[in-house]
This record gives sequence, C-alpha cells and structure tokens, in this order.
Amino acid sequence: MASNESYKSMFFGLIALIVIIAIVIPFFMAQNEQPTQEPQIQQPTQPTESQVTVIDTTDCEESEKISAYVDTDNDNYGSGQEVKVCPAADGGLPFGYSLVAGDCNSNNAEITLTQQFYIDNDGDGYGLESTRSDSLCNQPVGYAKEVGDCDDHDADMNPGETTPEYYSQGSAAWKDYNCNGEKDMTIGTIFVTREGFDADMGGLAGADSNCMSAATAESISGTWIALLSTSTVDAVDRLPETAFTTIRGEELADNKVDLFTENLKKLISFTERGIIGENGVWTGSDTDGTYDVDSTCADWTSTSTELNGRTGNNRYTSDRWIKDSRTTCATESMRGRLYCVRTS
Repeated sequence: MASNESYKSMFFGLIALIVIIAIVIPFFMAQNEQPTQEPQIQQPTQPTESQVTVIDTTDCEESEKISAYVDTDNDNYGSGQEVKVCPAADGGLPFGYSLVAGDCNSNNAEITLTQQFYIDNDGDGYGLESTRSDSLCNQPVGYAKEVGDCDDHDADMNPGETTPEYYSQGSAAWKDYNCNGEKDMTIGTIFVTREGFDADMGGLAGADSNCMSAATAESISGTWIALLSTSTVDAVDRLPETAFTTIRGEELADNKVDLFTENLKKLISFTERGIIGENGVWTGSDTDGTYDVDSTCADWTSTSTELNGRTGNNRYTSDRWIKDSRTTCATESMRGRLYCVRTS
C-alpha cells in the first residue's frame, strides 16, 4: 500500500501537468491562427483608349456610330484622328471621347484647345488681324491673344485704352486711343461749328440736329446739343454738371457755374475739325446762360428783319464769348455759328 507521501507527490504532479497544459495549448493555437484581413475593395479603373475603342466600335451598327475624338484626359477636348464610336447607354458619347478636336495636351486636362495669336510689336496686349498665327498651343514671345490693335507701334492705342480723345493741342491731328474709329471726347467738350446757320433753324431741335450732324460728319461720338436759350429754356439748364474743355482737350472751366461766372481759361475757337473758326455765334443768352429777352429770333424759327438775335464772340474769354452783339435775324445780315456741347 502506497504511503501518504506517494499520494502527495502524485497529486502535485497532476496539478503541475494541468497548469502546463492550460498555458502551452493556447500559445500554440495562437501561433497557428491566421490574422483576419479586411476585404479589398476593387477600385474602378479608367479604360484606356484602346479598350474604349474596341468596346464602342463593335457593339452597334455602323449607321449608329458617332464621329468623335479620343479624349484621354477627359477634359471634353479630343485629339488625333476622327474615329467612329458607338453611343453610350444614354445615347450620348461614351466615356473617353469628345466631339471637339484640337486638344493641345491629351494627358493634361488643364491644357485644352489650340489658339491663334497675333504679333504684338508694342507690347500692349493686342495685335493686328493681318498678323494672325497658325493655331498654336503655346503663346509665342512677341505675340498677343487679343486682336483689334489699330497701331501696333503705339502702346497707347488699343481697344482696351480709356484715354479721352481730342485733337492734338498743337494741330488738328487726332489719336484714336481705343481703336474704335470714332473721336471719343469727354462729356463737357465744346466746339464751334465750321458752318454758319440762318436764325430759323427749326427751333432748339433743329439747332441740336445741326450740332449732331457736324459731329457725325467728323466721326465724333456722343450726343451733342446747341448752347442756346429760348423764351422757355435757359442754355445753362441744358448743360451737364461737369468740367468743360475745348475739342483739343484744353480746359475751359472747372464746372458749369464757372463757365458763366468766370473768364474762360481758353478760347472756344476750334471747330469739329479741330481747326480755328471765328465768327459771331448764336446764343440767345445773357452772361449767366439764361434767356436774353427778345433776342432768340422767335425761338430760332424766324429770319424776320423785325426780330433780333443775341450772339456771342468766340474770340473772347470774357463774358463776351456768350453775350456780345444783338443783330437782326435776317438771313442776309447774319449766319451765325453754334457752340456745340457734348452732353452724353
């Protein structure tokens, strides 16, 4: 019969075996397990030109195919030779094609169509139509994107220029700064007409028409009115609130008040052609630009010898420029010029 010591040894040996089994078996099981991997999501891939071409050109009737250009960078502009492709499910172009050719870089969506450029000799950003280049992807040095220059050797003359246009102060030469073919003087510009007119001009409307005709004949833009008073309208009230200049850009007055209360800074001696024209000028006005009583030839509708009209003299900078002489309205006695003012 075994002793108590033998039983004790067997008991503790069994306990040790159980502990070892509890530790070792989970360890080996953990080593043999494979880590769980997250499922891989298949990313969509953009079809290549050859893949799209094969699919689109074989899945429909020839009569259904659309003429298009391969658009590798999907910028809506294609390149290369025209190809025939089948429409997409929605009836439009399949992915990777465009109806528009001319892509400069089929691998860069930021670079699209070819452009035409124009020689820009004066560097003002505008060229002449006659110097147009072939279609190019990149702007060459010395060329501009914009066209419409009228003098490619003067950087001050181009369609984007806003400089007011006047006849040169030393001559009747004119510079078309914005290249629109018109003389764009500022509002408040005044000229004296080259021609003289009978006192019967058909009223204020007829006088205004004379000013417009004089301006239009010289390609002068804007709305021009006659500086005249009538029994119901004062000349001063017909003028805009602005500074006033001659047609050569010389300052006459800083504002409407000064025009009638101060001496003019320059003579109003230049005509619509930019040359000197001196003679009596119909005004019908007092020195302050208001109606001069009984001095408007029946409001510019009569050439009667019984009526009178007020004239100014454009050889003066004093108030005589608007109120100088009073003369008969008869045609044989007086054909007065007009002061014409740009109002808009």
